[in-house]
Amino acid sequence: MEKRELNISVRGDLGKNAAGRLRKQESIPGVLYGPHCSPTPVTISPKGLRVALSTAAGLNTLITLQVEGDKSITGKVVMVRDIQANPLDGAWMHADLYEVPLDRKIFVDVPIHIVGKAAGVEKGGILQVVAREIRVECRPMAIPEAFEVDVSALEMGRSLHVKDIQFPEGVRPDVEETSAIVSVVAPISEEELKKMEEGAQAGEIAEPEVTTEKKEKEGEEAVTEEEKKAAAEGAKKAAPEGAKKAAPAEAPKKGGKE
Repeated sequence: MEKRELNISVRGDLGKNAAGRLRKQESIPGVLYGPHCSPTPVTISPKGLRVALSTAAGLNTLITLQVEGDKSITGKVVMVRDIQANPLDGAWMHADLYEVPLDRKIFVDVPIHIVGKAAGVEKGGILQVVAREIRVECRPMAIPEAFEVDVSALEMGRSLHVKDIQFPEGVRPDVEETSAIVSVVAPISEEELKKMEEGAQAGEIAEPEVTTEKKEKEGEEAVTEEEKKAAAEGAKKAAPEGAKKAAPAEAPKKGGKE
């Protein structure tokens, strides 16, 4: 891992006005922090920072700080954790410097470089890049600049996964080994695309009232069945009384005078 140096100074003036004055002097405010360093406001040269980061490692570049008159900070190794830029012109406005302990493992995102032309693409397939970087755990001096993934032998309908990358000794991926990195998929024909669009439109046009009406009918049918059962039960209970009322009068006995 290549290391660079950066000259900074400890910042005394704080606030928006002080930050504005720094930018007019072609400097930007920043903060230095880490496990063995309390948050310290610093002044950084954006030009010097750009030079320090102009390596293949990019933001993963290890930077050794040089501070005039402050031996407690001089020699510390940092990485740039965040850079705030002006959304209009892209000018750097603020930077966070994180002190890196060289004797401990850290987590970093390493870029993935796709090389070669996939065999499946030669046959009409489409290369689909799923991940452009991968998070790994390792010591700072062992951080890879990038991982090259050769897709030359990748056929249609196939994928390359994290497990297909050859990781250097001491570097461990912090993602599932089955996670896809790149795939070659079959192109969608115009007919299939048309069917998908028609299906989507049909789904938007579908009226939910049909389902509601069906549920209402089902509810009506359910109530009707219950009413029928209740009526039948009531008829059974009322049957004996009805039978007594409907029984014919007893016939007069024979032998009596009329």
